[in-house]
Amino acid sequence: PLKELIRAGIAHKGFSFIDVLQICATFFPATDYYDSHVYDLSVVSSEDFYAACALSREWDYNSDSRIGLGIFYERALPTFEERVVTRPVEKEERDRAIQELLDSRT
Repeated sequence: PLKELIRAGIAHKGFSFIDVLQICATFFPATDYYDSHVYDLSVVSSEDFYAACALSREWDYNSDSRIGLGIFYERALPTFEERVVTRPVEKEERDRAIQELLDSRT
């Protein structure tokens, strides 16, 4: 469901893009159409970038193709902080590094 998908997007460390598909019940009541065309992507691997790209192009909002719902692609990488801050830096070491940088600029 959408609620869990939004929570997963928020919890993901990194970029998340969520495209919400919603019918207009007043002007285009197509619930039956969407219900018969959607399928759950949880049965598909979300680790293959090229497969995810192909799945995202499967339905072009005009054709009669299947409509995948769920996580198309997910990649777990260390965040910027996890890559940069690998160990605590002592105050003296930090101050010395800053001073060396400033001295190299003058």
